[in-house]
Amino acid sequence: MRKLVKILVILVILITLELAVVTLVKAESGFVYSNTPNNLDSNTLFDLVNDYRAKLSLKKFVKNDNLCEVAKSREHEMYREIFVTGRLHSGLYNRNLPYWVFENLIYEFSEQKALNWWLNSYIHKKTIENDYKYSCVYCRGLVCTQLFTSYQPK
Repeated sequence: MRKLVKILVILVILITLELAVVTLVKAESGFVYSNTPNNLDSNTLFDLVNDYRAKLSLKKFVKNDNLCEVAKSREHEMYREIFVTGRLHSGLYNRNLPYWVFENLIYEFSEQKALNWWLNSYIHKKTIENDYKYSCVYCRGLVCTQLFTSYQPK
């Protein structure tokens, strides 16, 4: 009887976890994807990155509308890549863009925490400090992507 209770408890936990993941991924769920006060602001994060670059005497990134369209088109892929497949950046790579583009992707609860996380990650920090000319940040809910390019052909 105790074994049966333990098994049932484990099943309830697993089902709860699975439902939590589905809730995170579904666009209509309203958890991290909805327009709530918990949305991160794309412009704020973009400005924080440029402020950081200015402190290092690096040129500020130029916001580019075409790059912003690519970033925005990733909004549905970002959640799936982070919470389901774990194949980060795959949606970006699958576009086969004719120029080199690089991406920082994050799930975080504030713009400052997102920047801090990127700056504490060697590869993300180097991407922010690189000499790309153009960039765009797009946030949806608590997930943000920042794309970087100088439109150098592949």
